[in-house]
Amino acid sequence: MILVIFFSLSSSLINLPVALSHRPHDVVDQVELSSNYDDNKTVFIVVRGNLFKSEDGGKTWQRLWEGLDNIDNLVTLSVSANNDNVIFTSSLYSGIYKSEDGGQSWLKANEGLNIKNTKIDLLEISPNSDNFVLAADSEKGIYKSEDRGQSWSQIFQNDEQTKITKIAFIKDQPETILMADSVGNIRISNNEGESWETLLTLNNNSKITALQVSPNFITDKTIWVGTEKNGVYIIADGKIKEELKSKKVADKFIRDIAFSTNYDTDSTLFISTWNNGVFRSRDGGKSWTNFKKGLTKSEQADEKQFNAPHFDEIRLSNNFEQDNTLFLAGFDGIFKSTDEGETWQNLNSLSSRIVIGLDVSPNYENDSTIAVIDYVGQAHISYDQGQSWSAMRAGLELPNFTKSLRVPTDDPRRFFDIAFSPNYAEDQILFLGLLRDYILKSSDQGKNWKIINLPNVPKSFVRGTFLAISPKISEDNTVYVATNAGTLYKSVDKGENFSILTELKKRITSLIISPNFASDKTLYAATFEGIYKSEDEGVSWQLITQAESSQDLVWWGLAISPNYQEDQTLIAGSSNGAFKTTDAGKSWIKINGLPYDNNNQVTEVAISPNYKNDETFMVTLLGEGTFKTVDGGQTFSLIDDEQIYLSRINTVPSASIPIQFSPSYGTDNTIYGFGSAEPEIYKSTDSGNSWKVIPISSSDKSLVDYINYIPFIIYADRVHLFKLLVALLIAVISYLILGYIKLNKKRRLNHLVIRLGATFLIFIISIILMY
Repeated sequence: MILVIFFSLSSSLINLPVALSHRPHDVVDQVELSSNYDDNKTVFIVVRGNLFKSEDGGKTWQRLWEGLDNIDNLVTLSVSANNDNVIFTSSLYSGIYKSEDGGQSWLKANEGLNIKNTKIDLLEISPNSDNFVLAADSEKGIYKSEDRGQSWSQIFQNDEQTKITKIAFIKDQPETILMADSVGNIRISNNEGESWETLLTLNNNSKITALQVSPNFITDKTIWVGTEKNGVYIIADGKIKEELKSKKVADKFIRDIAFSTNYDTDSTLFISTWNNGVFRSRDGGKSWTNFKKGLTKSEQADEKQFNAPHFDEIRLSNNFEQDNTLFLAGFDGIFKSTDEGETWQNLNSLSSRIVIGLDVSPNYENDSTIAVIDYVGQAHISYDQGQSWSAMRAGLELPNFTKSLRVPTDDPRRFFDIAFSPNYAEDQILFLGLLRDYILKSSDQGKNWKIINLPNVPKSFVRGTFLAISPKISEDNTVYVATNAGTLYKSVDKGENFSILTELKKRITSLIISPNFASDKTLYAATFEGIYKSEDEGVSWQLITQAESSQDLVWWGLAISPNYQEDQTLIAGSSNGAFKTTDAGKSWIKINGLPYDNNNQVTEVAISPNYKNDETFMVTLLGEGTFKTVDGGQTFSLIDDEQIYLSRINTVPSASIPIQFSPSYGTDNTIYGFGSAEPEIYKSTDSGNSWKVIPISSSDKSLVDYINYIPFIIYADRVHLFKLLVALLIAVISYLILGYIKLNKKRRLNHLVIRLGATFLIFIISIILMY
């Protein structure tokens, strides 16, 4: 029993918990492979609504953004089977996008579609011609393009009771199209969609979730159909040839069907299911084997708010017969197999280590310090301008938040904002905002952290805390924290304690404080509904964008001039472009020097600390890139580097501005930024003309980290330790009592042995009784 306790404590210390989960998980909705995957190892995925590309088989990822100005999530993806430079994707509210350079740049392709009333959620490129593309609004109908997306026309309109779920082409039969719906209908067109007839209706009217044409269709006339709850049907010549019973495929909740590229000789095909991963058949579907090794599931998928499949699309390498490679999309990420699906590896698609926050020390000229926060669980600091990094761990250990050694489903260490104290050179204070109802504070340059709870959190609390620190914190000790839902907290003791100051009851997107706060008492908050201003330290607020807000704008961000006392200047980013005020918000003028075209979404704004002299600020125009002006916004130049896109990743919440000027920018010309799909940041030392990538290295845990973990282990095993101490105490008392028992002096050695033996026996009995 003692050994059990010892090994329990030891293993807890050795196997320190790590962040494994966050909400929602890294859901991969779509996966597509290049038609030349064996040569270029290119994979495309839609993860949490973002489009990523890998050119090394999924080891690393790049974010595809140029031309993608969608605010909502991407929902579908199709890559040409003949030319992998041709790709289509879409979002429900922005419509269809087309790329002809492998996803590096995109153009809208909505001619002929009424985007306000049409939500494209299915796209398929014909394997017979890149020019022939189908798009579907599952609730309204199907549209076709015969000119590679330049124009669209509707070819099918469905009724209100059904939803289109799948579209399929038949290779070498360009006129033929198949369509399936939510009530078990399979329709066919033999004239490129000009007319349709019902091929078959499943008896149970089951929703069809997979529709694949046999590679040997010309000879076997076979279609494979997967359903939501009733398994797989094999259809030949318009009739059900076979229904795969549960004894063959145990999971009837089918998500996808995929054939080997060499099916006519190897008879191999795969089925993915909602819960049980992948089934493989090597005999054309006569027998099946379920493979799960390496596949992971998240219980989040089963929660009511998600109710999502654990596993989804399957895609095979074009050289599958040689490389045995296939990919599987899932709620828990993207999986890869290189042994025909027998074992799987979870690829790091949306890394928990991507940077979502960055700040530069106000004393950067002397201390060269920058700090970053990751998506989940980690924060790093550099004292040499990013050349090397130290993990800030003490106080950020998972049990410090959960009070348990168990790894939770939802890791609470979801960072949201990071800020140095303006008096950092003296007080060494940093703050971290989280997606929770507390913040973190360090008073020793990030070496140790403590949790600061926010009191009386309203039931309407929406995750996310914004930080605004008084420029004169050394004198007034003032720190503000705003929640995403509009509750404003204030501290007058440098963030040790907070109280609710006011309720804006607006969705906040940015909170800034005047550089001259000590005298003007001014704060600004950008919200979904407008920009608000307070001139009494946050007690009362007034809407200052009445005219602009009448345009139904969303305000994404704010930047304030460091010379605000004299120039009264702010820059704001909105859904209708960038705006500027030079009278402290009384009036706003749209900045027209940006290449808006049909896209006006300015999501990021940052202003030079030397604005009085250089009139420099930077903005990011969604899907167009990051721009810089050196004349107060009259003209702009684009950062001409396709790698550099200084913008927060969609659906990865953050309050931190991804463009950060060095406080000594006037002399060092240094700018930092983030926005990559990898754990790295960007740095420019020539005012943004050229950039280099700085990886955020993950240092190994040191002896100090393990020592810091001991209190958590003691706390977690406190009951066992208490029982052990009680048993030891009983044994010690027993030993003392046994010492008073008189035995023959000639048998002194026997007396000692008896005494020790009896004590040990009492100790063991005590342990047994307590456990």
